[in-house]
Amino acid sequence: MKVVFEKIEEYQEITGQEGDHIDELKLYVKCYFIKGKFFNDQDKAMLSQGILKMLQCEFKFCELTFNYDGLDIITDINNIIVRNVLVA
Repeated sequence: MKVVFEKIEEYQEITGQEGDHIDELKLYVKCYFIKGKFFNDQDKAMLSQGILKMLQCEFKFCELTFNYDGLDIITDINNIIVRNVLVA
């Protein structure tokens, strides 16, 4: 989880993205990793889908603004989340 938060902060520094959507992404990540043991499989699936949808929006933003460094970071975060979903 720490790696994901560090990547989100790095992403914010590169893109200047701030606001509710980033706060919501952090909250979803926190719930997924910390509170995950209290959720059933359906809850975890909803959280992971929510995270991936938010990342998809950020990916589109980076594509439209030609921010390739941001794309790399979002791709890294996406890969971490997908790996965790596949392991779970």
